[in-house]
Amino acid sequence: MDALFSVLKSSRMFAGAFSLARLGSALAFSTLLLAGSSVAQANIEPPAAASTQNAVAGVLTGEEQLASNIRELEAITLEKTSLEELLSAEKSTYEAASLQAASSKKLIRTEIEEYFSHSASRERLDLLLGDFKSAADAEDSARLRVAGAQKKLSEQQLKFLLADRGVQQLKARLALEQKTRDQQRIKAIAQLLDKTLNFDDSVSFRCSANKSLAVCLNEYDRGANLRQLVMSNYQHALDEALRGQVENFKLNADWFTYRSKSNFTQASMELDGSVAAHISFEVSIAAKKNMPCALLGVAEALCDSQSYALSVRSNKFNDRVLINEQLQGATPMSLMLGKGVYRVQVISDGVTQTRTVNLESDKQVNFKF
Repeated sequence: MDALFSVLKSSRMFAGAFSLARLGSALAFSTLLLAGSSVAQANIEPPAAASTQNAVAGVLTGEEQLASNIRELEAITLEKTSLEELLSAEKSTYEAASLQAASSKKLIRTEIEEYFSHSASRERLDLLLGDFKSAADAEDSARLRVAGAQKKLSEQQLKFLLADRGVQQLKARLALEQKTRDQQRIKAIAQLLDKTLNFDDSVSFRCSANKSLAVCLNEYDRGANLRQLVMSNYQHALDEALRGQVENFKLNADWFTYRSKSNFTQASMELDGSVAAHISFEVSIAAKKNMPCALLGVAEALCDSQSYALSVRSNKFNDRVLINEQLQGATPMSLMLGKGVYRVQVISDGVTQTRTVNLESDKQVNFKF
């Protein structure tokens, strides 16, 4: 008996016809099944890298491309979730099929032992063999479906990673481009904010008839309406100076400081003490550091430090530029950066060149490969 089981265990399931005179065809088939099954292994090939961007007809703005990439990423995420659910279901099916096959195998072993002891019928053994074959087929089918689902999920996960990386890189590039544009606008309008205003105001007031005109003019508070006059005239001056750069803004007195000088250019006094006069004002206005950011509606941090233009050029196409280890894009490029020391790298065809730049003014760095 032991020798026979040793021979049976060395056989392969469904390897071909097997002749065993004592047991007959049904017993030969059972021993082949009990010897073990050859597991069909799914050949999972590594997924090819896929582009994360759809081909878009025409030229899209950065914001439109970002919106397109985000929609693609959301679609990939939905498909990935669906595949994860499918894989979970297929694994459950495979586990159930494996348990059924193991149970059938156990029953057949018991039946074979009883068959050898002449206490079991041939028909009962044939029925169990049929059940086991069905269970084994179901197990192999479930195994293949699990492998297929795993392959599809792996490919989808790769697509997700590539698409997500593309979205994050595009977001970073757009944010950097927006920051550069904001810094350039800040620099441009900051030069237009300091003003010297000259304007006149007509006033009338009552003074004691016993006082002279000179005394009455000297006692008059010429700054009573000055704040309102400065706001009105400064608003008008900036409307003209910033036309096309900043639209529909309303000045805030906290954005600037001013100094003023004034003189009476004309005055007259009636017998009842009524005084009519013209005042000439000269007002020097100094914008506070945060005023350009307030006008543009951007983060005040952009106005906290002086920024300079850093331009990077090379003689190669489709290279990569890193500044302080952060990927910025390809040459040619220009960035607005704060004062400081920067490590600039350009990578082309696997070759990396590095420069250290002390940015204290606008600079251009050239790389030659």
